[in-house]
Amino acid sequence: MSMTNIPDTIAEIGGTNAKAAVFVAVLCLFTSAITRLYTSFRKTEWGEVKEWCMITACLQRGENPASNLIKALHEVSGMHLFYVRVRMFGLFGPHLIFPKDEGLVTHVTRSKKYVRFNPLTSVHSPAGRLITKATGLDSYINKYLTGSIWCNLDGPHAKRQKAVYHGYIQKSVSQNLSKRAYVFAKEFLRNFAEREGSEFDLFDMCQKLNAEMQLKLMYDYTLKTCSLERYVEIANKGFQCMYKFRAPEKDIIEDMDKLFEDMVANSGDDGFIAYFKKAHLEGKLSFDEFYHNVIVAVFLSQQTLPHGTFWPIARCAHDQGVLKAVRNDEDSLVEYVSEEFRIHGPSSPILMPYIALEEDSYGSLAVPKGSIIQIMPGLLHANPRLWEEPNTFKQKRFSSVVRKRLSSLSATIIGSDFDSDDEEEKKLDDTDLIENFESKALTMESISAMLFSRTDEQDALDRPSKKKMVRRSSSLENAPKSASKQRYIPFGVGRGICPAQRLGLTTVLNSVKALIDDWDVEIIDDKGLLERPSQDHILVDTISRPRNDIRCRIMKKERGK
Repeated sequence: MSMTNIPDTIAEIGGTNAKAAVFVAVLCLFTSAITRLYTSFRKTEWGEVKEWCMITACLQRGENPASNLIKALHEVSGMHLFYVRVRMFGLFGPHLIFPKDEGLVTHVTRSKKYVRFNPLTSVHSPAGRLITKATGLDSYINKYLTGSIWCNLDGPHAKRQKAVYHGYIQKSVSQNLSKRAYVFAKEFLRNFAEREGSEFDLFDMCQKLNAEMQLKLMYDYTLKTCSLERYVEIANKGFQCMYKFRAPEKDIIEDMDKLFEDMVANSGDDGFIAYFKKAHLEGKLSFDEFYHNVIVAVFLSQQTLPHGTFWPIARCAHDQGVLKAVRNDEDSLVEYVSEEFRIHGPSSPILMPYIALEEDSYGSLAVPKGSIIQIMPGLLHANPRLWEEPNTFKQKRFSSVVRKRLSSLSATIIGSDFDSDDEEEKKLDDTDLIENFESKALTMESISAMLFSRTDEQDALDRPSKKKMVRRSSSLENAPKSASKQRYIPFGVGRGICPAQRLGLTTVLNSVKALIDDWDVEIIDDKGLLERPSQDHILVDTISRPRNDIRCRIMKKERGK
């Protein structure tokens, strides 16, 4: 770690927060001094400390240390095919393991020797709690987030909240919802084109589209306390502050209080808020669990869904061959988005970590007690041992699995989860769906075809040929053969898989389809973003925002194109 870079690092993490700046200064100086002392005496035995130094050096190359984490890990992990293990903060820190092997991921996520934790709030993360305390972020988290599933990742609280989430998803996600999402996206895009004029920021459009769709279809709520632009700003800054270790500005907090109080008081009877309120009144959730999950749902959906919409649209705008193929074959949309999610996952690039409650091993890999296992989908998705040409976008990579699922899925997908309600169907006149439209909403069969959860489906995904397979290294020698092949994890893995992924896919896929059915998007300026390596595409602030804006214009699609 270069001592000359420390002031820049402090400025970016701490900003105007003096406590944060002091804390980071002490931490950086301590890390640098200990590492230099250690390596001066043990020059031939850098080991995990050396790799921690490499990562910290990579982190300081950009304008924001966190923004370069993905790129840094890709650079360091290039030396390993199965995992990266470093020693945080030099000699005396905990072991930090980044798995690149699907068997190791499955072992950790299923074993009772590990527990998921939120590094900002958990008793398993004293350093994280110290940082939030030192920076004043703890009071914000306690007021708005600690009762939510985002903070309660394991144990009875998590099970109780997941049960309510699954109950809502089973009740709400249907073919009717898919139709409503498609029609809503069509109408939004038509109004957006008229209102915004000839040029706009693509991610901004995706955020507004998903914000209006979530407010209408998920929350059954009409904005009253602020504009749509302010709603998006509240959601962005309310969640982004966790990455900057400081609470939002006073005016954001005040508007946030007004917004959520009005949402709880005035949302309709058919939405997410009403469902969770009912669970609270029935004693299934405490008030904090109810209220904090409403806030977290707004924060997370306003980041993951726009991101999941942005990259497929950007790809189609950038590559006319992909756009033409998707338009000519409706079923290929699911194949295409599946591959896009492998390269640009819709959820956070850094999943909530696990901690080893006791000593463990996986093959010859020793895992000391207290080790942190940090699962990152991008490290598995870019592993050449698991994927043929992992850094190349292959539109047909998922073709065989998707089409096999489509052919086997019946109208009543997975029990009664997606049975249509006849009375609800009557509320949508089919003439409204097809008026001036050449295509209809995606079927629930198509949406469900993206959820590769069974072992045989994961195993059927594209792998390198045996000739190109890299021999298993001694680092995982004698590792047990996993019964699961979870190497495609865009929505999380194991106990941490997103409980609302079906709902998210319904809105994202119909949003993308509505745009490519009716519109052409022309990229005016992307500042070279789409020509960079994929690991250099995002900022780790509001989950995974594109590194820079893409300026576009939208035009009505020519008939027959």
